[in-house]
Amino acid sequence: MVPIHRNPSVLRHLRRKAAAIWETPLDCATAAGLCRFSVETKKLESFNERVIPNPVNGRVYGAIVVGGGPAGLATVGTLLDEDVKPILWIDSKFQGGRLNTQYREVPSNTKVSLFIAFARATAAFRKVADQDPTPPAYAALQAMDQDTGCDLAAAGDMCVELTAGLGRDADVVMQYGRVEEGALSEEGVWSVTTRPGRAAEGKEATIASTRLLVLATGARPLPPRLPETYGHLAPLHLDTALSPTALAKALPKDRDVKIALVGASHSAILVLRNLYELARSSHPGVRVKWFSRHPLRYAVDKGDWILRDNTGLKGETAVWARENLEEGVWEKSEVRGYVEKIFTRPGEEERRAYERELGGKDVDMICEAIGFEKSDLPRLVRVDGKAGGNEIGRIEADGTTGGLRDDFGEIRGLKGVGIAWPERVTDKEGNVESAVGLWKFMRLQPHHKATTMPSLLTIPQAPTRRALVHIISRPLSTRPFSSSTPAVAQRAKTLLEDRDQGLGFIRSNPRAPKPRKLGLTEMRGPYYSAYGTRHLEDVMETMGTHVDGLKFAGGSFSLMPEGRVREMIEVAHRNGVYVSTGGFIEHILTHADVHSVVDKYLRKCKDLGFDVVELSSGFLSFPPDDWLRLVEKVQSHGLKPKPELGIQFGAGGDTEVSALEKTDTSDPSKLVEMGRKFMAAGVEVMMIESEGITENVRTWRTDVIQKILRDLPMENVMFEAAEPKVFNCQVVQLACLRSGIWGMADTFGKVVSFRDGN
Repeated sequence: MVPIHRNPSVLRHLRRKAAAIWETPLDCATAAGLCRFSVETKKLESFNERVIPNPVNGRVYGAIVVGGGPAGLATVGTLLDEDVKPILWIDSKFQGGRLNTQYREVPSNTKVSLFIAFARATAAFRKVADQDPTPPAYAALQAMDQDTGCDLAAAGDMCVELTAGLGRDADVVMQYGRVEEGALSEEGVWSVTTRPGRAAEGKEATIASTRLLVLATGARPLPPRLPETYGHLAPLHLDTALSPTALAKALPKDRDVKIALVGASHSAILVLRNLYELARSSHPGVRVKWFSRHPLRYAVDKGDWILRDNTGLKGETAVWARENLEEGVWEKSEVRGYVEKIFTRPGEEERRAYERELGGKDVDMICEAIGFEKSDLPRLVRVDGKAGGNEIGRIEADGTTGGLRDDFGEIRGLKGVGIAWPERVTDKEGNVESAVGLWKFMRLQPHHKATTMPSLLTIPQAPTRRALVHIISRPLSTRPFSSSTPAVAQRAKTLLEDRDQGLGFIRSNPRAPKPRKLGLTEMRGPYYSAYGTRHLEDVMETMGTHVDGLKFAGGSFSLMPEGRVREMIEVAHRNGVYVSTGGFIEHILTHADVHSVVDKYLRKCKDLGFDVVELSSGFLSFPPDDWLRLVEKVQSHGLKPKPELGIQFGAGGDTEVSALEKTDTSDPSKLVEMGRKFMAAGVEVMMIESEGITENVRTWRTDVIQKILRDLPMENVMFEAAEPKVFNCQVVQLACLRSGIWGMADTFGKVVSFRDGN
């Protein structure tokens, strides 16, 4: 594949000029790995740096940004506009990230006009772009057709140009090196340790502080997985395959070589085209086996929005695919002479296809265009006074705000941007995608401003260095009955808990703080009434102290857009509340390919952020051993199983009393025996179905309740109160009853007086 230049003579001239500047090492004269520099645009061959003696060590910054690629660039530009200053910007190269160093020959799936929009998105960027004369890379983009794509070299040159421009800003300190550690204090201050690099090799590490640490650390292609099974296959790295120049060097010219290509993404089609171009020119022995799970998917312009904007084929790549790979043209395409199509379906069919096509050792190499993974992150810790502190483990992102969280909840003052932490967007048809691209990285920045930066823009006075040494850890609290991302306990006291200035002098039943083992309250999500994050936020802000779990009953979450489900789960998690699926598994179990469907369902539940999967059987009948196997299956996906036990077949949903009376109830002893088996299998909590006991019955079966509490440990049992008249608003009423401060007549029933002298 040959990179396409829209205006060859103009671009060649401008890029020669750009190369004279931007290929010069930015830290050529520095001794500390730090620089602020200026470029004399009238004399393109000159390059000057202004070195500030030790501007980092011990200094407090408005923000520290890690990563010099497009996302880090967008962040620094936005922070400058928002007057978050000074900024420490850390990267090992400051050469436009992998976009510029690895993918220069890749044709973009973005219009040139959006690259121009990126370059003008902040006042700091415009100050660079509007110089006189116009900077070469920006001028090159201006000279192109704005409604078409270009090769990414043009965008990469622009990013390096903007990086150099921001480096001239007095409020930006650029440090070459890598971050070794970020330590978060109790006061919310990050101490960032950086090991200088390049010209400053051998120098001591520096430490800087901030209340806003932004990770723009990028991502890399997932490594090929099939060579682990088929050891004779030599891996062909995706970065190599995306570069026609590097690919030509990596493949032999003088012998036949057969390459397996896995995937149907934009990257996969770029690689397929590169291989085809080599096979029909300089490398005639190249042949390809192309494995795909689905037909090609294209981005579709809908006028005011784009369907499959982030996952579909676009631009030059989409045109080539339509002209050569689709049914109706494939049969006559020259590509067919070099490429063999192999369509598979996930699961056993795909495994058999791989074994058939790859097991015979007639394939030499494999390239898997199957996605990207986060680049290595620095070590992150919460300082607790002990050596090294408590290391922050697996980090997850909030795809709408850029906030990050770990197993103890939201991490204060830590944000993630770029391809490693993409914004999750929902289109007008309800499809959820990760937004990746220069303009999209910039578009996420306003979310930071709107939702997370107001409290950070006014930077409080940082503690003194002496104060930072004497840090006491904040007590941490996990969500009860949770399988992921517990929350940091940062709640205000209720008036009844406040003995100093509140109503703590009033007698009440004390409740254990979260996470509780006894007295859990699980509220229902949208089912009998429809509501979303705004209502849930209200409940959590006022009564979150009293709520332990949130349950989406009856598969209700499956009727909602994915983005809204994730938002509600995130609200729950922020407030130390676990989230349960409800009994949707009963519908899942009725599918023909039950094992495959159950696995897909559980994977999606884990991806959405659910903690608990309810395993009910109100409408179904299956052997106890099958039920236990389901428990094990849920546990294998990192989720907590919560079986629902009952005595009434047909329980659940909206079954009427008359219908339930026509079916038998089971012996409560069977419920107890099954409960013991579940506990032996590692189940923490079991739900006791209310139908047949307190719901849809003429009189309550208190004898069943007594037997359950007598024969099963109380902390392993949760009773359902699921009448339609019971709504989430009654969290308040239940909290009053638990606290002993209000209720019904029989809660009090006392004679009191209020006489003079009493």
